[in-house]
Amino acid sequence: MTRRFFFFATKKDLLEILTEMEKTTNVQYIKYERYNNPDFIIHKSITEFEDLGISKYGEQRDSMYLVMDSTETIVSEKKQFSTGEIVYHVYPVNNKHSLIFSPGGFYGSELLVHGEIVTTYYEDKKTEELYKTFKKAFSKKCKRIHNWYFGKEALSVAKDVRLITVGKNQPKSNDFIID
Repeated sequence: MTRRFFFFATKKDLLEILTEMEKTTNVQYIKYERYNNPDFIIHKSITEFEDLGISKYGEQRDSMYLVMDSTETIVSEKKQFSTGEIVYHVYPVNNKHSLIFSPGGFYGSELLVHGEIVTTYYEDKKTEELYKTFKKAFSKKCKRIHNWYFGKEALSVAKDVRLITVGKNQPKSNDFIID
């Protein structure tokens, strides 16, 4: 069974939320993308993210990370195409004690794209514990509105930006509205 929660957060919000959590939880963030070799982009802390708080394409999930305990071994999948090209992927299906983190962020100065935390193997005890740890960190530092979490800074700018739930080209009727 899948579990997920959504949030709006700025770089400042995510640093506040997750650096606090990282004091008691050792995690690694593996960039979720296609690699030409098994040298994956791995961050040991949210403070190492270069593009934190920025949505590159203005779309939900345009930047994703596999998150797992720092003691877990990363399992990748190797694929060779008919052209001879070899690529590597890091998937949750191969890393059952993981969750997916999409930080969202600003696309320009007028759009704030939502982020999310997703588990695909919630029945796994380690995954469940990691998910609960993240959810507790967001619950502690964020305001909850209609089951979405808002970081302090995101909430303070919410009236001045569009809150994007799908992507930059979505109709305004799809924007998150705070009553």
